[in-house]
Amino acid sequence: MREKILDGALALIRKGNVKPTSSDIAKEAGVAPRTIFRHFDDLELLFNACEGRVLKFFEQTKVGVNRRASFQERAWSVAEAKCKGFDDRRNYSLFYLTRVQSEFETNYASMTQADRERLELWDMLPEIASLDANARHLAEVMYSSRCWDQLRYAQDLPFDEAVELIASTVISLVESGSAHASARAAADKQILL
Repeated sequence: MREKILDGALALIRKGNVKPTSSDIAKEAGVAPRTIFRHFDDLELLFNACEGRVLKFFEQTKVGVNRRASFQERAWSVAEAKCKGFDDRRNYSLFYLTRVQSEFETNYASMTQADRERLELWDMLPEIASLDANARHLAEVMYSSRCWDQLRYAQDLPFDEAVELIASTVISLVESGSAHASARAAADKQILL
């Protein structure tokens, strides 16, 4: 019964109800409201259990990439997969952020997520890690959940258009960065001669 209640609460969160009431959860789980409190002393303990499941879900949603594909192919596939994942996890992220108790915890959660996204991105697209600092930061932002929220939910872009904007911008950054690096190397070589 405990699992049924947890599943009901998580289903509501996934649908966008990031602060469900005991009545909402009972209805979704198909149980009486009192049943919830037989398994959880209060909603706080239920939400703590939900938070644990959400964090496990985040850890398990890794993006795979074909490392033999060209950079352009990988950039597109990573954009599509990450953006689908951002949509799938969005309401869980909002739920998680409602659970933090202080500005410090909010900043820490956001920073931790950004670090995790950055390392995952560098692993899948090492070309980004080799860009100069400004271009690298811009590419990292383009592949971030914050950028995705801005494009999809603040600017209301359709999924495909937002993915195209992200992938094409990063491809341009990397190609431009490679051209600049080649030009610098040639200039350095001329100076040595």
